[in-house]
Amino acid sequence: MICPNCLKKLKVIDSRETSPGSNERIQKCVCPECEQKYCVAVKNERPDVATTITTKKLMTGYPA
Repeated sequence: MICPNCLKKLKVIDSRETSPGSNERIQKCVCPECEQKYCVAVKNERPDVATTITTKKLMTGYPA
């Protein structure tokens, strides 16, 4: 991601899924230049990871 103020590359300080199994993440970013903070919603590049998490979640707590 790029800072709209000074066009430098943003540094990700925190990244978490919006909800378990979703393929969207919320990233908290900070600009190294002007120190402006941003929250960015990003689509997961690796949907297979999200699928794995969902599968595990479904398997636990449900008797086969």
